Amino acid sequence: IFEHYYGFLCVRHLIRMACIGIIRRHGSFETFLSNMRPDCPWNKVTTLLSEASHDIIYASLASNNQVGTLHLLGFSPTTLSAFADDGGLTRADIGFLIDVLWRSRKSMLPLRLKGLLPGLPVFLFLIYHLTQFTDMLEFERPWLNVQDLVQRCYLGNSNTYERNILRQVSRWIHDRVSGGHDFIVKLDYVPVDDDDACTVVKAYSDLLKPPIPLSLAPVMLLDVSMTMFRWISYMLRNPQPSRRALEKLAPIAAKAALERLWLEFDRERDGPMANNRRGFTRVYALDVLNNISAHYFATPDLQIREDMLRMLLGMEIYSLLGRVLALVTYESGVYIGPTHQLSNNVTYDLILPNSTLVLGLLGFMADGVAATSSWVLRLIHSYRTTLDASPFGPGQNAPSQWHHAPDPHMTFPRGIKPRFTAQSFSTVPPNFSFRIRGKYRMTAPEFDNALLEKLFPAPTFSSAFTSPSAPTPNAGITPESTAVLRRLLIENHKRFHIFFNDKGFHNHLSHHLFAAYGIGAPGHVLQAAFDEHAEYQRPAYKSPEPITQDNWTKHLGNEDFYNAYMGFFAHEIQTHGLRQTFERFVFSHEANWAKDEPRMLDRFISGLLHPLIHFGHAAEFGVEGMAVEGLAQAAVHKTAYTKLYDASYFSSSSSTGSYLASLTSALTLGGGAKPQHTHALTILARILVDERLEAGKTCAKESDSKFTDTVNNVGDIIREYASLWKVSEDEKEIQERVEELAWLVALMFGVGGWKKDRDFKADFFLVHLVTSDLFIPSILSLLKPAHKVDLLRAYFPVLLAYFVSRGRPALDVKGFFSSVTVDPKPEHSSVPESSEAVGNPWYTVLTHTIPHRDEHHVKAERALAHSAALYGIRPKGCFSHTELKGAEEIDGTLFVRTGGLLMHTLNWNSELKKTLDTNEDEWKWSRDGLGWD
Repeated sequence: IFEHYYGFLCVRHLIRMACIGIIRRHGSFETFLSNMRPDCPWNKVTTLLSEASHDIIYASLASNNQVGTLHLLGFSPTTLSAFADDGGLTRADIGFLIDVLWRSRKSMLPLRLKGLLPGLPVFLFLIYHLTQFTDMLEFERPWLNVQDLVQRCYLGNSNTYERNILRQVSRWIHDRVSGGHDFIVKLDYVPVDDDDACTVVKAYSDLLKPPIPLSLAPVMLLDVSMTMFRWISYMLRNPQPSRRALEKLAPIAAKAALERLWLEFDRERDGPMANNRRGFTRVYALDVLNNISAHYFATPDLQIREDMLRMLLGMEIYSLLGRVLALVTYESGVYIGPTHQLSNNVTYDLILPNSTLVLGLLGFMADGVAATSSWVLRLIHSYRTTLDASPFGPGQNAPSQWHHAPDPHMTFPRGIKPRFTAQSFSTVPPNFSFRIRGKYRMTAPEFDNALLEKLFPAPTFSSAFTSPSAPTPNAGITPESTAVLRRLLIENHKRFHIFFNDKGFHNHLSHHLFAAYGIGAPGHVLQAAFDEHAEYQRPAYKSPEPITQDNWTKHLGNEDFYNAYMGFFAHEIQTHGLRQTFERFVFSHEANWAKDEPRMLDRFISGLLHPLIHFGHAAEFGVEGMAVEGLAQAAVHKTAYTKLYDASYFSSSSSTGSYLASLTSALTLGGGAKPQHTHALTILARILVDERLEAGKTCAKESDSKFTDTVNNVGDIIREYASLWKVSEDEKEIQERVEELAWLVALMFGVGGWKKDRDFKADFFLVHLVTSDLFIPSILSLLKPAHKVDLLRAYFPVLLAYFVSRGRPALDVKGFFSSVTVDPKPEHSSVPESSEAVGNPWYTVLTHTIPHRDEHHVKAERALAHSAALYGIRPKGCFSHTELKGAEEIDGTLFVRTGGLLMHTLNWNSELKKTLDTNEDEWKWSRDGLGWD
């Protein structure tokens, strides 16, 4: 019915009428109408009707007043119809509606996820009551159809009140026709097709994707959780013949069900589990494991069995089952202490009062008695470890007491060693590290919303007023786009980790928002950018312990402490201010060269310059929340440049930038001559002809770590070149060096990626030199002169190293300036061709950049446009004094030419949320290097 527009409207209208009927019988309809604006859109009216009726039904359920509930539904015991005084819905009507909705069930979940069926929970509540109080109990199928619809509705973006109502209906049906294990009705749930099953499992997995907020547990109670997994489990197993597409979904669904079990134990952080919850938890665990076991043995596909086992290991199943064992022991009073002597005749009854439960817990693992014994031993040790590590008693977490033992399969708290050797199960990967609780099941972090409002104010572009080379606001910024920006930045801060995967790939979401906002993007474009990037982000999670003044260097390089570092730096910035915090924790001796060498400046520039870029938004836009995130990001990065610089690099006499060196020079008789500076383009020219730095000599083309290999192999050579680049604390000289950097990175990326006989290669790594350089002036505006020098001297060798690691591509400067257009525009532009530009080409470029889906592209065009605004005036010949071949041809059009090449390479019209069959835009960046061709 939902495939037809008028059918959809009919269902919506019927839901509205049911909601209105409930509100009328409650006696509050006139009040509802009086509060309604006459111009309120119908969609909003439907939502308000839904919310009002949900409130009424929920209050009735809470009062346990069945007579009152039947009155709200207008139920007539004589006609067995609802809303009898309005014509009524009869038994036959309900049977018809159940059948129609169930046959259309594939569309229900997507529609609910889009918010297009508000009020459906109330309607399903009505349908259930009509089946309960008529003679429909004898008909098995309608009950299961309603349960199917209820579960889909529950998964579909339901709020707390809706879920409470749906849970009640689900529980009623379960208790009447499918309770226990001897089902009164065969659970013959089936998906409409494979796509339907995928949609259901995805929604279920998304709902229980860690970290799960603890607030979900008292809403999605274990009774509805068990019914839901049972529904999904049978839906995947029932179709005959079995289909691999459905079997492949079983590990995904099972993982979500186990996440719900972990959530129940996570609630114990505030104290031991209540008695009534222990029983529910035990029953839920047994039911889930029985269904997992059924999936495992039902499939003959060895790969799917392997996927299931690997999922279980990833879920730390030893730990989880140890928690269940501890839980039931706590229930029964039987305790196996850490020093309990084990023997070969250990029985299940010693562990638990109910040996059947143990068999249920272990059965899905065991493919034969011999294997079972090994698992049992590991489980007992998991159980022991859980008990012994608990500060509250059996069944508790103690993250601060996590220990890793030499044995790859087990750990024992406080030095307790195993009394036996656990045998490895043949299908278990050899390096499984046991912990009581994994980081992905940690609870979501908590935030002070008032503080976040302070940390993420409306942008001020403060650095533009203190630095002549910092970016200035663009026309197009509005109150609406500013409000959207702030809201999304706060949401990103609260919801997501700084790395979106285990490989340390960076969360660029806020970068895209700021870059698009900075060139005038409207609010809906910012929202679309957020939505696109949010899909693949990794959830934020609470750190194992807080970061303090005493331990802030202890956890450097550990991504698990990102949230704790954010809290630490937020407090420091609020207490001491951004400038003082930045200088102390990135540039001070304590932060770099004290005990164990924290090397925070190294970390700040590592990770392809991402911490610097992230922090740079705080300096440019005046948004301190980005400084909090940027400093925390730097803290959890590894060091990268030990071969490029150490303490002596910043304090040597060859540097006029160090405060100590300048002080020493001043105290020397006569002061000494100022070291001679070598222009950045001359240094680049010398690198281009240095045979030691040829492509293939610093790193292999096939290497996945070209930059690291280059730094390790020729870091000393690059350091020698970098030491030729002199900078003092004189502000005029600092601004000159800032301009040199802008030309250097644009040449490396633009001319380095261009060759006359092939398409432009937009190097993914070199573009980060361009996007990072944009923030250098703004960051410098926060620093005292000596630290400005340190930042520039640390940044410069990194640029050189990245260029060399990309194969040190030849720079055909003359060919570039004679061939690349200064008036880029789309191939099918309505602007007539002309030998001369007919307008500002940057307007064309930036107009197409605003909605572009690639965040690196948006950032790069903005950076190039800013350099063009500052230095576009420079004529040919201004760099003739340098040694770079063809330098006499360089002028201020370098930036627009490069921007045009990038637009052509990454598509002028690649808009956000465009439907693409492949990730074609992503791979239009070149990642294989430049110098080898």
